[in-house]
This record gives sequence, structure tokens and C-alpha cells, in this order.
Amino acid sequence: MTKIRTRIAPSPTGYVHIGTMHNALFAHALVKHNHGDFILRIEDTDRKRFVEGAAEELYKMLDEFGLTPDEGPEQGGPYEPYIQSERVSSGIYMQKAQELVSKGYAYYCFLTEEELSENQSPENDSKLAAPLMSSSATHKAPLRKSRSPAGGTRHHRHRSDPAPER
Repeated sequence: MTKIRTRIAPSPTGYVHIGTMHNALFAHALVKHNHGDFILRIEDTDRKRFVEGAAEELYKMLDEFGLTPDEGPEQGGPYEPYIQSERVSSGIYMQKAQELVSKGYAYYCFLTEEELSENQSPENDSKLAAPLMSSSATHKAPLRKSRSPAGGTRHHRHRSDPAPER
């Protein structure tokens, strides 16, 4: 039987929320009852709302309630790093995104924020702007080049239509 693993992934944006502790309590109880591992991952990618010292307060709070993680930023473990911004900077997600693109499950998108907002506005409900969001035209190489703003950012988007058979 596979070992059970549960995790909490709070964002260090202030005081520890009661909901975080509630989730930690039940995730910890479930995993300990089943002889598994309780994991803490810090979701610190919201830099605008990040509060210095909030993660350390969370570690203390978990310890005070006897909910010490088996794996996490302080404990380490086989799936490091456990701080989200470190995972992003390590390239883990870019590697997986490239793999999804190469297999046809995702595509590059160069739409601006304004185009995306317009595409999702209530006036466009009838069309849902599918040609921009999910049709095969969106991920063709010529469109990628033509839609790429000079020095612009490309984004990976999950395909909502079936991936091509290979």
C-alpha cells in the first residue's frame, strides 16, 4: 500500500488564519492515523502581500499545537524545496510546462492582459472567444511568432480541446 501524504500550503501574508490551523489539524490527524507524512509547503509567490516573519510564526504555531510537519522548509525532505518561490526559481515548473507543450497538452499564448480580459468579458459569453483561447490556431508556430510582442512575455496555457494524437 502506498504511504499517505497530506500537505498544507499557506501563504505568509500575515497572521496565521484559523482556517489554516483547521486544515492542518485534520490533514495531520488523517495522515498520522494512517502512518503517513504531513508536509508543509510555503506558498510565498504573492510578493505584494508577503509579510516578513509570517512563515516563522506559522512554524511556531504548528509546533505549539503539536502539528510539526514531517517534511517542510525547516525539516527538509525528498521533494525539496518546500518554499514555492524556490521551486519556481529552480526551473521545475518551466521544465514540466515545456514537456506539456511538446506533448500537445499545452500551448504558448502571447495575449496581453487586456486581450485576455476582453476575451473573458460578459459581452463575449456567446462566443467565449474560443478561437483565441483553445482552438488549434492558438498554438501553431507561425501564430506564436506573430503574436509575440517585441520583448513580450509568453505564457503557457492548458489546452481545453483534445490534444493531437501522436
